[in-house]
Amino acid sequence: MAIYGNGRIANELHHLFANKKPEQVTIYDLLEFDQMHYDGIAALDVAVEKCQIKEHQHIVDIGSGYGGPSRYLAWKYNVNVTAIELQEEHSNQANELTKYVQLGSKVRHLNADISALDTREYNEKFHVAISLLVFLHIPNRDQLLKNVSSILKLSIGKLFIEDWYCKYSFLPEEVKCLSEKMLCPYLPTKDEYIEQLISAGFGDIEFIDMTESWTTICSKRSEDFYLNREIEIQKHGQSVYEDLLSFYQGVDKLFKNGHLGGARIVATKLR
Repeated sequence: MAIYGNGRIANELHHLFANKKPEQVTIYDLLEFDQMHYDGIAALDVAVEKCQIKEHQHIVDIGSGYGGPSRYLAWKYNVNVTAIELQEEHSNQANELTKYVQLGSKVRHLNADISALDTREYNEKFHVAISLLVFLHIPNRDQLLKNVSSILKLSIGKLFIEDWYCKYSFLPEEVKCLSEKMLCPYLPTKDEYIEQLISAGFGDIEFIDMTESWTTICSKRSEDFYLNREIEIQKHGQSVYEDLLSFYQGVDKLFKNGHLGGARIVATKLR
């Protein structure tokens, strides 16, 4: 997707290093651009509260992208994080960013496909799994959730998801946009999502509708990116800017149409 591609992070780093040396980079510098989900670090603070995350626990970040959430949790809450990312380029870049802020001892980056991962090595290892706007890209929910369940500790393992869902039936043009621009081949309804979690062994499920909040966030993001176009074009170039603007406007329109839903889901591994 445009939000990840076209050298966006390299452009951000080039802009950052114009003002300070790599060894001077802090977590605050990276927070300016390494949080790709809605609500930024506020959403991560909610995850810590909802899942009762404690110091030194083992957390797995599924679809960790450039590692922003993993680094923040390790830095702010002193936990150990395994960051699983499918795309090798993103995983390698995330590892470099983690080294910049000297969190390599707390955050381990793993280039792997969670749906195909041999989970025996990680059997009931993790206290909490988080995944932020990632499951929407994975059509095989049964295998996905089965694998996630297998690596969480029984009875105490928590799952925190922020994801899209099908609130109302999509129009044909929305299906095309979701598939081609958002790389989102399938979205369950709320009831289907809950049933899938139950089938994978999860219970105590809290499904919090975030649609209204995320609609506002996505609208402001699109508007701000357009209003700051001169700065963004200088940073990224015209082509990358246009790709990002098209992506932001596409998400904005999907939410405003009223058929796309957003959810924050918390569940416990019960079996």
